[in-house]
Formats: sequence, structure tokens, C-alpha cells
Amino acid sequence: MPTDPAGLLSVSVEASGEGIVVAASGELDMLTGPLLQDALLPAVADALPGTDVRVDLAALTFCDSSGLAVLMQAGLEARTRGARLVLVSPRGPVLRVLRVSGVARLFDIDDPATQ
Repeated sequence: MPTDPAGLLSVSVEASGEGIVVAASGELDMLTGPLLQDALLPAVADALPGTDVRVDLAALTFCDSSGLAVLMQAGLEARTRGARLVLVSPRGPVLRVLRVSGVARLFDIDDPATQ
């Protein structure tokens, strides 16, 4: 699991029956955004049309505008490839920044805890 040098973000990528799952844990900001981008963009590039790239945000505790930019870039790339970027289980301040910024409307959000 890659971690940024300051230890603020960990990212993992794995294939599942539901497609590709990229899990982020910690803080997503200008300093750590490139780590998520380096994992997420290749996962999107490998996605076949009609498949989902699921971004598990359950353990993400913070996200700023640069983190939102990484998610939006990956979402656009997924749509271009005929795939779908799905945000999974955003919580607390992360869900709030997605909603307040309007970015939540750009994604399908899956929260198994509310189903």
C-alpha cells in the first residue's frame, strides 16, 4: 500500500467482482493528491467500457479542492473511456466538501451503510 512521505495518505488498488477498487485512507490535499492520482488514473485507464472504478473513501478524513480536482479528473477520464467512477462511503467532512462544492452531483455515490 503506497503511502506519501509524510504518512498522511495511504492508497491501495485491487480488482474485485465489482470492478477496480481504489481505497484511500487519511488526508487528501495538495501534498498527497499526486499519490491518489498516480494510483487512480492508471486504474481508470485499465477499466473496460461499462465497468466501474470504485473509490473507497470510508477511511478518508479530509479532502480539499486539490483532492476534488483529482477525483474530477479521474471521473472525466472514466467517462471518456465508457467506464464509471463511483465514490464509495464518503464520510463526515469529506462528504460535506463533496456536497458543498457541488462535486457530489458529478458522481454516483454508493454508501452500503445506508442501504
